[in-house]
Amino acid sequence: MNWTGRCAAVVLTSIAPVTALAADPEPTPVQRWTFDQDTLHQPPPGFEFGFTGRGRPGTWVVEDQNGVPSAPNALVQSEGDAGRAMTRFALAGSKKYADVRVRVRCKPLHGGTEKGCGVIVHWQSDSQYVLARASALKHEVVLFVQSGEIRRELGRKKASVAAGRWLTLAVEAKGETLTVRLDGKVVLSVKDGMARGNGRFGVATEADAHSMFDDLEVWDAK
Repeated sequence: MNWTGRCAAVVLTSIAPVTALAADPEPTPVQRWTFDQDTLHQPPPGFEFGFTGRGRPGTWVVEDQNGVPSAPNALVQSEGDAGRAMTRFALAGSKKYADVRVRVRCKPLHGGTEKGCGVIVHWQSDSQYVLARASALKHEVVLFVQSGEIRRELGRKKASVAAGRWLTLAVEAKGETLTVRLDGKVVLSVKDGMARGNGRFGVATEADAHSMFDDLEVWDAK
């Protein structure tokens, strides 16, 4: 805190501390999903579901859960097929973005092969997208590009990710730069020309991970 003062002869005049300027407010998201008005025990309307790999598709339904960030509902993925289905995803809407920021609150519940949650951007098909995954099993955040049957890792960072605790995971794709934030802090930032694209976005789980999602938000980052 800065103070300024002025002294003349024996008189000292103090000026009150300068109040820090308020930070610029965060832009309003283009769209936000809280799942609170959706029918319980059913998939949320406007979402499309799929998976990459071999195995059963995910089971994505809206559930009334205690302690969700915006009560009372959350989106829950409860299908577990260890080691078979590589990625299960829920795509929000049909709009495609080249430059985009996606943020979600998610809570890893349990799983033996994987225990975590993810965000997908630049989804063009079941085998073409960018995925950021926060793993409570390995305590890390990993960024991938899926292209056909090949998954290419762009970055990996140890991080504080715990099962049974809500976290905030965000991915921004702008030009050739991909930035991943965990609980508001940048954990990965990479530049990759092959990761550019114009696609949809959503949330994801992997292998046998059971997870909850709430407050999914999207911004146009162009």
